[in-house]
Amino acid sequence: MTKREAFEKIKADYANDQEMVDFAESELAALDKRAAQAKAYKAKKAAASDELKAKIAATLTGEFQDAETITEAIANGDESITKAKVTARLGQLVKAEEAVKKTIKVDGRRVMGYAVAGTPVDDVE
Repeated sequence: MTKREAFEKIKADYANDQEMVDFAESELAALDKRAAQAKAYKAKKAAASDELKAKIAATLTGEFQDAETITEAIANGDESITKAKVTARLGQLVKAEEAVKKTIKVDGRRVMGYAVAGTPVDDVE
């Protein structure tokens, strides 16, 4: 049973007691307010995520780049943009087929490289 269901039940069961009905109605209003705030917060976070995803998509070229290079190109001193966030958005772009990935060599180590969709993916460089 949810809080909403409980307060609806109180409101129905104690219809003769105005004080209980008023209490239940105030609690239901508080639940509605919290739900609206949570929805607004989620929308704000989603918009910020979409903005970062768009920046990353605009940074991709026909040449494969590692996540570290893409992060440095986008961050420009903004410490809130981390490699983990960029890698997560790159994964979303690959799933949406807006980007492709393959293993590349950077400084003698193998890392995942990302490029704009349509870039030919051959063997490891």
